[in-house]
Amino acid sequence: MRKTKLIAMLLCMTMILAMTASFTVSAASDLFVSGIRVPVNDFQPITQDIHIDYLPNEIAIEEGTGITIRTYVDVDLMLSSNIKYQWCMTKSNIHGTGVAIVGANAKDLTVPSNLAPGTYYFYLNMSCTFDGRNYSSDHSDASLAKVIVYSAEDAPEFDILPVGDTEVSVYDCETPVTLQVKTVNAGDEDVVILWHRSDEHGNILTAYNGGNPVSTTNTLTIDDMTYDEMMVPRYYRCMAQAGDTMKYTVYSVTLYPMGVEVEDEMELIPVGDLEVHVYDPEATVTLQAEVINAGDNYADYQWYRCDEDGNILKEYNYGHPLSMGNTLTISDLSSDDTTVPRYYRCHAMVGGTMLNTLIYTVTLLEERAALVPVGDPEVNVYDPEATVTLEAEVINADGRYADFQWYRCDEDGNTLKEYNYGHPLSMGPSLTISDLSADDMLVPRYYRCHAMIGGTMLNTLIYTVTLREERAELVPIGDPEVNVYDPEATVTLQAEVINADGRYADFQWYRCDEDGNILKEFNYGHPLSMGNTLTISDLSSDDMLAPRYYRCHAMIGGTMLNTLIYTVTLREERAALVPVGDLEVSVYDPEAAVTLEAEVINADGRYADFQWFRCDEDGNTLKEYNYGHPLSMGPSLTISDLTSDDMLVPRYYRCHAMIGGTMLNTLIYSVTLNPMGVEEEEYVFPFTDFDPSTKWSLSYVEAAHQMGLINGRNETTYAPKDELLVCEAVKLAVCMNILYNGGNPNTDIQIGKEIWYSTYMAYAAEHGITDGYLDDRAYETITREEYVYIFSRALPDEAFPVINRIPAGSIPDVPNCENNLENAIYKFYRAGITIGTDEKGTFNPNSNITRAEVATILVRMMDPSFRAKK
Repeated sequence: MRKTKLIAMLLCMTMILAMTASFTVSAASDLFVSGIRVPVNDFQPITQDIHIDYLPNEIAIEEGTGITIRTYVDVDLMLSSNIKYQWCMTKSNIHGTGVAIVGANAKDLTVPSNLAPGTYYFYLNMSCTFDGRNYSSDHSDASLAKVIVYSAEDAPEFDILPVGDTEVSVYDCETPVTLQVKTVNAGDEDVVILWHRSDEHGNILTAYNGGNPVSTTNTLTIDDMTYDEMMVPRYYRCMAQAGDTMKYTVYSVTLYPMGVEVEDEMELIPVGDLEVHVYDPEATVTLQAEVINAGDNYADYQWYRCDEDGNILKEYNYGHPLSMGNTLTISDLSSDDTTVPRYYRCHAMVGGTMLNTLIYTVTLLEERAALVPVGDPEVNVYDPEATVTLEAEVINADGRYADFQWYRCDEDGNTLKEYNYGHPLSMGPSLTISDLSADDMLVPRYYRCHAMIGGTMLNTLIYTVTLREERAELVPIGDPEVNVYDPEATVTLQAEVINADGRYADFQWYRCDEDGNILKEFNYGHPLSMGNTLTISDLSSDDMLAPRYYRCHAMIGGTMLNTLIYTVTLREERAALVPVGDLEVSVYDPEAAVTLEAEVINADGRYADFQWFRCDEDGNTLKEYNYGHPLSMGPSLTISDLTSDDMLVPRYYRCHAMIGGTMLNTLIYSVTLNPMGVEEEEYVFPFTDFDPSTKWSLSYVEAAHQMGLINGRNETTYAPKDELLVCEAVKLAVCMNILYNGGNPNTDIQIGKEIWYSTYMAYAAEHGITDGYLDDRAYETITREEYVYIFSRALPDEAFPVINRIPAGSIPDVPNCENNLENAIYKFYRAGITIGTDEKGTFNPNSNITRAEVATILVRMMDPSFRAKK
């Protein structure tokens, strides 16, 4: 240590000494533990006994290791060459009862490695003769060293140890300084490390960084020193906590002017990391070192292959240097070296003076350390009061300790400083989230996790946590109990995932028993299919009446959904539901009672359950009749509530039957009250202005006209190519809203007196159909995206069930779901109301919508049977 440095820091070191009365070091041989020596400023002849200054007060080592303690003594320089040293060991703290140990006539104490567990005391006797006088050392508490030898089963408690010197000298303010620590004996506890700017006693200085940590890893890099701090020490406190145990150490960093006694500060340092990991056996590795503070003196470098203790291995290059410069290039690695460390030693000489020695480690690893998620990084939660735990782990760490940090971030991984002031939410491998609420519904949260090993940042993970209203579910398409009547027939089973929110699902189909257990004798237990369908074509007459079972499950992002069990049975003859009498019944007396009847044929003695419902012409149950419950449970239904109001208005009734849980075919009956001898008038489509370019919309215009949703420009002209105005679109949306909610737009809303559309605009704004911003554009044409946005709000969300899987970003000209307009477009695509203008699904959001397109959207909204499935 330079004399100028000691003088400059005398007071602060004395305070540190008083603060650190005891400390623990890890068990390792040849470890030097430095005491602190107060220098003698003037050298007067000794007139009293020799003094021993500042032995370490207490040191703990593991049994069988031993240790060397470097000791500083204060003696007159004229006596130093004549002094004899003798170390004594005792089992008590009483001087004069010890016995001499190995290491006599040595200033440093070497504790033997063969000591049994226990507590030992060491003191140093010094003596000399000078100028005819005898001098000897006196013994005080400062000259008594206490060494505790512990067994592996009784290791000392958790501690923090500095890597390198705690007193750092800097000679160039533009050179970054890195301080580093390591922790020992943390057990299974997660270790939290915090660095703060402090005073020399370790008290945190709140004026720096607001008193917040300047680092939370095991390293701290300092790159903000200036020449204004010349000779003024900075202090940094590093605190480590494992469980309830907290330890800390204090570092000092001092900027010195260049060239002050540099010959005492020459040092060989590595350029880069001393521990090098390689993942390609054919890679070339370059190790590099440099001598700092050598001034104009030339340095001679030598590199050797060595063992982990630095001993030269003579079998490599006959013990001669592998390189004489400041770099060594290694290109002879092979797969035989995998996971076996190689050691290389570098030393340098300046003017015949040997500097310190560096030991490099080069290890060929099979795989690079990586941070990976434990479980799915995309988490869906369905209960706002639930607790969510995110977890990560480091693979291929080769026993190295990893520091984790979790942050709240945006979707790109940028830290959101408004959460926890930008500090880590957790420092361990997991993060628990318990603050979700209903306000988070469908709004993804993003969390970032990264990890460092030995100061090296691994990859970063981004987790997404979304609170959802409905859980993704696997449902069958069609009946899961299938009856087949032809052994040569092909059977297709199909499933789909609902509420997947655009996420991709992985399907797997297996042959199983009736409980869902996979039968490994079929396809060796491997999946029969990986898509959402399974085709069966291997039935034979041997399968007659013997049910086969198939299992389907699906996974989304590593999460298993529910499992479906399908049954396929080969039968001799198909059971069928057939009408008894005519399916189309005409009644001419409103007071007459009508009886509809059905029967099941080929039931093979199996009992059939019948159900009758009031329905529309497509068989959809009309829930306003009998609350959607069956009108009858037997093979017949009697109708006696016809009135004259039903004249010429057909009623529809649906009958279905089930046998053993299997649904048979469905029958649709119509009952019409007709006056005697009057035939029902046939509908005739009135519009004649459709050419080949608009003929695609003809069926939708006809359906919309029959439903009463649209009218023509006149009796024969519809004008399918005309573009719709904003006021026309708002009126249509309002009428649809009223119809959907059971009202009558002809009576529930009146045309405005001064401006005809004003009442429709007011209704739309009041009921959330528009935001009021279209009032000034009433007679402007409306774009396709504006039209879809208005009509998506005219009906509730349940009117738009998802039938198409349209992931976000899959519509070519609507790449995102970042605003209300884009969300409405994706809602219509997923519900099958719009499917795009070409094979790619292009939407053309900014083009104006035509009356032909309007009719198509109206029909698909009001009648789900018209919706397009992709």
